[in-house]
Amino acid sequence: MLYYRGIMNFTLHRFYEAIKDFENVIEKSEDTLAKFYLSRGRCYACLSMFKEAITDLSIAINLQKECLDAYLNRGKCAYLIGDTGLAFMDFQKLIVLEPKNPMVHIYAGNLLMTTGSYEDATKAFTNADNIKKSPLALYQRSRCNVALNLLDEALKDLNKVIETSPNDKVAVSDRECLQALKMGSSPKEDQQKIPEKSVFEKATVLLTKLVQYEQNEKMAKLCHDSSILYQHSQIIPSAVRTKQDKLRAMKRRRNQNKSSERGNDLRFRMQQRDEYGNEEGLQEELENQEYEEELAELGRSELRKMEE
Repeated sequence: MLYYRGIMNFTLHRFYEAIKDFENVIEKSEDTLAKFYLSRGRCYACLSMFKEAITDLSIAINLQKECLDAYLNRGKCAYLIGDTGLAFMDFQKLIVLEPKNPMVHIYAGNLLMTTGSYEDATKAFTNADNIKKSPLALYQRSRCNVALNLLDEALKDLNKVIETSPNDKVAVSDRECLQALKMGSSPKEDQQKIPEKSVFEKATVLLTKLVQYEQNEKMAKLCHDSSILYQHSQIIPSAVRTKQDKLRAMKRRRNQNKSSERGNDLRFRMQQRDEYGNEEGLQEELENQEYEEELAELGRSELRKMEE
């Protein structure tokens, strides 16, 4: 029952309450199951406690070698903290385990974009779109094509995105911006020919319109909310509530680390080292520093609520 209550708390974005439920399940259950650590790891990930999430997700993978959700979430956490080696490894494993999942190829493409491997990223997004038509894959591929200075290919991708998602105002704005840039640039085979003044004027008017549109906060929000990228991002309703949950979770872990009673939780058996090979003393010092920094960002009223 505690496990299912934890799932409900997670669904309701009550991440701290969910963590407590999953910890009670881990302590009281006679079986050590991957799903318990997977669930707690996802909670830590939602609180941006990525190192803690990676620890739990690694335990889940050790317990169940083909736990797809654990590889996916660990890869995303590794990507967010800049551990590209671990992220590559997890996404490659996912492609082997689930080659027909377009999102796996999209995550791999996002990672390749981050490292500047735009041609390889383009291939990953193409694979995703070939598996299942995906406006998100095409939008990301258009960004790669811009980076590769292939404006015609980028425009083709954006046109396809808008055909599928006509209300995506970000894609529409991006297309207008690219069209303006293309107006003011000469093709490679005709670089000696300078465009007419009217072309530059038209491009300037269009870019000015886009800048004003972006500076209007209300319109910018509508534009952002309609984006295919936004639709694939996680939405958390209360930033303050999430911050409080993160501080509660950090404080709980600090107290547990100091306690001599460590019970059945497998995370205590994993020796924590930082990238320089130091023992967990330095790791604890860094966690304490992060806790104090997070605490300093909350106002007095939020602090009182957190202590309740």
